[in-house]
Amino acid sequence: PHVTCDGCRGGPPLVGRVMHCADCEDFDLCARCYRDIDNLDHPADHRFHPRRPQPQAARRSGHSHLLMQMLENAMLSEALRRSVDSDNRVEELAARKAARGQEVLA
Repeated sequence: PHVTCDGCRGGPPLVGRVMHCADCEDFDLCARCYRDIDNLDHPADHRFHPRRPQPQAARRSGHSHLLMQMLENAMLSEALRRSVDSDNRVEELAARKAARGQEVLA
């Protein structure tokens, strides 16, 4: 049930994206090792697909679970900030266009 990186032997639990070899019974790589897969001793024609580490493994490690929650909250906060900034820019642009329209009419 616990996912360990077969490249660097990291985990368990592995936090973040885990790539699983679809052609092997039990071969998983962390994101860093997958990016560097050409330097690993693994058949080049094997197919990989993303999978999440077992949720219960992350829950058992309180720090990992807390870290994941903090990361998710930070990402949501950043997305909200960008959305508000975008809305503000649209409103400013609309106000400028409206002001220019008023100048033309005067």
